[in-house]
Amino acid sequence: ASIAVHHAGEDFWSYYDLLYKRQQAPDVEWATPEYLTELAKEAGINIDETLFKNDIENNTYARELNSQLEFAKELGVKSVPALIINGVRYENDNVLDYKKLKKNIDNAIQNGSTEP
Repeated sequence: ASIAVHHAGEDFWSYYDLLYKRQQAPDVEWATPEYLTELAKEAGINIDETLFKNDIENNTYARELNSQLEFAKELGVKSVPALIINGVRYENDNVLDYKKLKKNIDNAIQNGSTEP
């Protein structure tokens, strides 16, 4: 999915949704360059298929991805989705609870504090 960000732009989320819908068990080798390219086509992403497949095979964005993973580790992020508001980390369902998230953002805007 990280490679699709560089190729898909705004269409990334359709690929993301399809990728996670079609993922298989961790012990099954399913995320081949060919399959991931087919998913991108199925998701309707306008990509250069050859370049997309080559980027997967050659780990073109591995350095950037690893850098972002290290930064997330430094921040203590262990799962996604994750959001940090004024130094307070929210992960998983806490990010998806709109009312709670809005309250914390509003508090941060008004007085610089949030409730974990």
